[in-house]
Amino acid sequence: MKHLVDMLNRIKVSCLARNLNVKVTKTKLCLKVLNILLDYGYINGFTYASESEILVLLKYPNSIPIMLDLFVVSTPTRQVYMSYRSILKYKRNQFLLISTKLGVLERSEVLKRKVGGVVLFSIR
Repeated sequence: MKHLVDMLNRIKVSCLARNLNVKVTKTKLCLKVLNILLDYGYINGFTYASESEILVLLKYPNSIPIMLDLFVVSTPTRQVYMSYRSILKYKRNQFLLISTKLGVLERSEVLKRKVGGVVLFSIR
């Protein structure tokens, strides 16, 4: 969880600075999150910089950073749990990433499977 929060903060700061890429620590959770961000079009891609680092390629359509409104919900010291019903009532136009017993899932997948979990972050 600590590495995930660090990765998300590095991505957000790099987007604000308009950097084309950023290096983050390689963990299983970070790789899962990066794969989901890639699938949903929030990043251009990522490559392995070394055995312990990943180079994330940021996306800027029309010279506007996509992930300016990235908000880290759960931190290592404060984990925010949401039930299926709470997620159902949450704002529909936001991208939510939730860690469930089925793995790391996006809001729409969580609603299909009717499970709750720890909300990792949101993007407006």
